[in-house]
Amino acid sequence: MMSESFKTLQGVGQGGFISVNLYKAFVKGLLQELRTNLGGFSIGKIYISVPTVAHDMLLLSHTSELQKMLNTACHYSHHE
Repeated sequence: MMSESFKTLQGVGQGGFISVNLYKAFVKGLLQELRTNLGGFSIGKIYISVPTVAHDMLLLSHTSELQKMLNTACHYSHHE
């Protein structure tokens, strides 16, 4: 049994071919800001403080910078 189809009026459909690339384009500025301004963890030259997979993001910090990272992400999410 399948539900009826519906038009996507905003954003992109879940699982759509382009949705992951659009998400990455949207969060690229946030990831750069977090890395540049808040530091975090690195293994060698690989920055690992904000791993992202599909539409999920994890913020990692061993200092009080975690709250700053959360504030930055929250502020960024309110931009259009």
